[in-house]
Parts: sequence; C-alpha cells; structure tokens
Amino acid sequence: MSGYHKTVFDNGLTLVSERFPSRVASLGLWINAGSRDDEVLGSAHFVEHLLFKGTASRDARRIARDLDRLGGQSNAFTTKEQTCLYGTVRDLELPRLIELLVDLLLNSQFPEEEAERERQVVLQEIGMALDTPEDRIQDLFAEMLWAGHPLAWPVLGESSTVAGMTAAQLHGFRAGNYLPSRLVVSAAGNVEHRALVAMLAGLAAWVPAAAAPPPVRPRATPSPQPARIKVHPKRLEQTHLLLGVPGPPAHTERRYVLALLNTVLGGNMSSRLFQEVREKRGLAYSIYSFADGLSDAGMLGIYAGVGHESVPRMRGLIEEVISGICRGGISEDELRGALEFAKAGVVLAEESAEARMMRLARNELTLGRHVPLEEVEAGLERVRTEEVGELAASLFAAPLTGVILGPVRKDDCQPDEGLLSGDEDD
Repeated sequence: MSGYHKTVFDNGLTLVSERFPSRVASLGLWINAGSRDDEVLGSAHFVEHLLFKGTASRDARRIARDLDRLGGQSNAFTTKEQTCLYGTVRDLELPRLIELLVDLLLNSQFPEEEAERERQVVLQEIGMALDTPEDRIQDLFAEMLWAGHPLAWPVLGESSTVAGMTAAQLHGFRAGNYLPSRLVVSAAGNVEHRALVAMLAGLAAWVPAAAAPPPVRPRATPSPQPARIKVHPKRLEQTHLLLGVPGPPAHTERRYVLALLNTVLGGNMSSRLFQEVREKRGLAYSIYSFADGLSDAGMLGIYAGVGHESVPRMRGLIEEVISGICRGGISEDELRGALEFAKAGVVLAEESAEARMMRLARNELTLGRHVPLEEVEAGLERVRTEEVGELAASLFAAPLTGVILGPVRKDDCQPDEGLLSGDEDD
C-alpha cells in the first residue's frame, strides 16, 4: 500500500505511515510529553537519556552496539512538548530497529549506577549550553516571553534540579507521561503499513503497569507578558541579541502567513534584515529571524550577534525594518520570492525519509491529521501581501521582548530605556 495510512490501536497508540519509493525507512516513537510537563525541571530530558541505559535484555553497551550495527542514523531528543526516539536505516533493517526502539521504550530499567553516570553527562550538557551564547540566549528569551509559565522552563533543566533529582521522581515522570494514549509512531520511506501494524504488536498490547496511571496534568495556555528587554552582562567576543514577540500557535491557518512574513523579515539572504544589516552595513555575520509554533502558543524572534559598540544601532535597524513592514507591507515581488523559497523548502524535505517521518508525527500531534504536500502549497499560495502586513502589524503592535547577552556595561541598563539587568557570569 503506497501513500499515507493511519491506525489507532485499542490502547490509544496511534500509528501513521507514508510509503514512497526509497531504499531506506525512518521510524520514530513520539511521546507527547516534554519539558513543559516537568514536575522537576529537566525530568523529561533526563528520562530520555536513561532510556538508552539498560533494559531487561540489554545493558548500555549492548544498546550502543546494536544501534551502531543497524547503520544509518539513530538518536533521541526532547523539546518543550515532545520526546522522540527515532532511527533511519536501510529498509531491510526496519524490523530490527523497531524491536530495539520498542525495547527501550517499554523495558528501560534506569539502573542506579548508569543513572548516576548519566546525571554527570546531563550536567555537562547543561554546562555546554551555558557556554554557547546562541543556545543560552534562547533559554533566556523563553524565560522572558513566557515568564511564570512552564514554556519558560529550559528543556535541559538546571544544574541544581538535575543534581538533586531522585529515582522516584524520574520513574514518576515516566509513569505519568509514557502512556499509549500519548504515543505516536511515525514511519516513512519503504514501509508497508500492514507490516508495521504486525511489527508493533508489543506496543499495541502495551498496558501501563499501574492499574490506574496518574491523570495527565492539563497544559495551561500561556498569558501575555509585559514587553521587557533584559541585559545579561557576560565576557564574550560579541554581544548577542534576541528580540521577539508571541506568535500564533502551530495549528492556526495563520501559520502560512507567518511562514512568509518570517522569510521576508529575516528568513533568507534576500530578506530585509539580512540585506539591511549584513549586506548594506556589514554590522553582523549572523542575523536572522525565526518562527516557532507550539500547540497553544508561538513566537517570532530575531537573532543577531554584533560588536558591543553596535548594539544601539542594531536595535534601531531591527525596529526600522519591522516598522517598514508594518507601515507599508511587502511588495508582490517579495511575496513571490518568499513563496518560492518556502515551497522549495517543503518539496526538498519530501526527498528525505526522516524529514517526512517527522512531519507526519508533528502534524498528527499538532493537528490530529495528515497534511498532504498539495495542501501546504495551496495554503502558501493563498497568502496575499496585505495579510502579511496585517499579521506583522498585529504581532508587533506591542514593544519587543528581548535579551541582550554579552560584554554590556551595567551602566547601559538605564530604567528610562526599559532595560532590566539580569544575572550572568561576568
């Protein structure tokens, strides 16, 4: 059977697949639980690490060996809303990949010695993120944009919370979130849906050990926060800026308008920010905008890395570019260029089994349905120039929220400029 197929098993597990001509197969196990579901900061991410540290039939070394012998690529990641274990292999290796991933999901035992060793690994990962300005500023920005809400929490957790996390807390997170009803299995490439149903018999029969698992804690929608800009002085070669506003969630029709607005604003080399900041003035090597949609929220952000002396000028240029789009909108030529760029990105991604697998899963988790490529292209084609200007004016009606990280003098944090002084290593 070619094309898209979906099966919902009796225990609530959802399987989505898409077959197309290929010699590879990509499969992911997606748990609809991420850092926003943490009760202790970093639980979701720490549990993801521990899934690879031993099952009833495999120790950590054998898991690593079995993954390597499959060839291809295999990994796992945690986001604010999901945890995913996945692999992309030669199609003949798909049954072995499924058996291994299912074993990790269902039978991981969190051995005490391995857990303590992996705790140190996670602490090092947190340290690496703190030392990487482009990663650090993302966490600082989330803290500002979603202040007081779980979306503000760092995916990795904090050193203090990870260091003090107990085995009971980790097991509790898994018991409360790793449930068949919160699992989507996504597969793409040379995959056959009926064969996948048979190969997933273990997951189809999966019933949580607890007779009555703890109820899933409902997710609260974030509330708008006052716009603020916070300065975090730090000894770096550059000053890093991240400015932005809340945006529409991933499931709204405005996602197509947002995609094109982001492209025109700073999404490629012909974008207004790239041309004004880098090409015309040479102020920055890295300057771009990005859009991120979640289940009930979103954001539109602008990042730049500049010399300290250029920070005021950079902020002014960003405001000027935004104001230009809000006042005058965009031209038909800009819209056409953004449209072709966006459509090319979607089509090129369709050549990758892994990208298709991830798109299938995200559409199922976010929209509850399959979104064919033709629907995406049609959605982009429907966008009009006035819609882009209207969305920009709506999103940027309030002042920007932002973070400035780098060699900024504390004297630069003047209350009359709307700046707050944040804590950071000098």
